[in-house]
Amino acid sequence: MVILRRSAPIIRAVALQLAILVVIPVSSAHAATASLQEVKFAFIENFTKYVTWPPLTFDSSSAEFRACVVGNGTVGKAFENYAKNMITTHSIKTIRITSADEASQCHFIYFGESAEGGVTKRVLKAVEGKPVLTIGEVPGFIAKGGIIKFKQLERKLSFEINPAAARQSGLEISSRLLKLATIVSERTESDK
Repeated sequence: MVILRRSAPIIRAVALQLAILVVIPVSSAHAATASLQEVKFAFIENFTKYVTWPPLTFDSSSAEFRACVVGNGTVGKAFENYAKNMITTHSIKTIRITSADEASQCHFIYFGESAEGGVTKRVLKAVEGKPVLTIGEVPGFIAKGGIIKFKQLERKLSFEINPAAARQSGLEISSRLLKLATIVSERTESDK
């Protein structure tokens, strides 16, 4: 089984880092855009360390981890540069997808804020029940079947998790990560 394990001291350090990131305030408009994106990518890096994919997800320990992104070129390019830090047990391949047909090749999909609603819905439908971690920030993301959604409240970034969607996908989310999130379902998402 492929499990992304860390020793206890490292797990505590990463959890503390993640908890601190939850309350980082967003500053001025221009600087906030760049730093907010960096904070989101730091969250994503940590999310992947607290998720376990089903045993048969990867053919071997040398199989590549395919990290996909849906959204405009700016987010896609920044994500491609950052994704190499996500998983340490597999090589990373980043893929920019534009249609639901391309989604089946992914282990992880990030839906940037510019992801079009129709594409988001079709891609989420295409990976429903498959071991694909989906993270987004578009309105109604959880209601469409997404697993983790970024949420910005009063200049602070937080996140919501739909554990039922994760279980349906065969993914196991660490209780440490769940403790830091707002737990929601498709019916209780904060901003449908």
